[in-house]
Amino acid sequence: MSNHDTRPEADGAPPLEMGIQTHLGRSLRRVYDQTLTEPIPERFLSLMSALESIEPVSAETAPAPRSPRAKASTAAGSARTTERRA
Repeated sequence: MSNHDTRPEADGAPPLEMGIQTHLGRSLRRVYDQTLTEPIPERFLSLMSALESIEPVSAETAPAPRSPRAKASTAAGSARTTERRA
């Protein structure tokens, strides 16, 4: 078995050698582990606390999600209204 992965890549990029894959994997794991041990910034802690204090919305009282088309048409309508005022 060679050190070179010969499977084709979906995005057309050449495959990486096994040694490079191993090195990248170890490096990514080390960075991820370091990130997990970092303290959470106070700004994020206060934001999470504020979000937790908000009363949860039930499915019955939550507004129905709008479709992307509705959002686009609303934005286009707002732009036309602004153009008329100008």
